[in-house]
Amino acid sequence: MRRLVTRAATPARYLKRAPHSLSRTFSSHIETQAKDPAELDQVTELSNGLRVATESLPGPFAGVGVYLDAGSRYENDSLRGVSHIIDRLAFKSTSKRTGDQMVESLERLGGNIQCASARECIMYQSTSFNSAVPTTLALLAETIRDPLITDEEVQQQLEVADLRSSCRSW
Repeated sequence: MRRLVTRAATPARYLKRAPHSLSRTFSSHIETQAKDPAELDQVTELSNGLRVATESLPGPFAGVGVYLDAGSRYENDSLRGVSHIIDRLAFKSTSKRTGDQMVESLERLGGNIQCASARECIMYQSTSFNSAVPTTLALLAETIRDPLITDEEVQQQLEVADLRSSCRSW
């Protein structure tokens, strides 16, 4: 009996016998390659300099993304962290809607909408039904161009950040 317990407690013995690698050889991940802009259906430059790349895909969903050259790389000492707080305040109050109204509008889309900041850019991205693309674009434009940024919303995000940093120290 003692010998059986010893064998069961030493998994290395069984690993030596494994006839195949224990790495994920049958992973479902498929490597995708970035498309050259020439392969997209259309790249249009608007009169204001904005470039719009479009690609037609079959199916009921559409993806929309807006990428701004506004990440932490562009911050100086007095602006350090501003791109992060902007991404946290995305889809909150605007000059046209309260935060609650924005949430209601987003929920009606039936898709996904998000904002993230990185070193090189701030990214606003959405996936929604094809029929909701005009509304999605309007909400993206509104949150990018007309944010209200209330003291209450800023304070709420600072409290969340403070809470997260205190949780990490546990």
